[in-house]
Amino acid sequence: MKINLLYRDEKMIGVQLERYGVEEREGIRSIPGRKWVPDEKIWTIPYSIAAVERLLEAYRSCEFECDERLNKELTYIREWLNQRRAQANVVLSSSERGEWNPDQRKELRDALVARGYSSKTIKAYISQVERFFLDCKGPK
Repeated sequence: MKINLLYRDEKMIGVQLERYGVEEREGIRSIPGRKWVPDEKIWTIPYSIAAVERLLEAYRSCEFECDERLNKELTYIREWLNQRRAQANVVLSSSERGEWNPDQRKELRDALVARGYSSKTIKAYISQVERFFLDCKGPK
């Protein structure tokens, strides 16, 4: 979801959400001092670091755009967004992404052997874990 931040005055920032469903409104409602402006179809929040940080945290996975004045005045928003973009571009290893890999298979096998399980039990456990990871991945 895309969120636009607009400079209103020295006390308020306008927040324009792309969608206004129940789930989307939960984030904005977590901010003290927010107000809905029905004529303009935007929310306003206090022009404060605490309110903006709360907004950024509430909509962590959303894309933010700031108008020119806010970009100049609130450099930490730009820094926060740039940091988040950089984190999104980091390539995760297969284990960090929650994928099953040969190293994990070997580790599980070694742990089961060390506990004295039979070869049939080890085979069954490993196949069940592999099936679990395949189900987590979902359809291709």
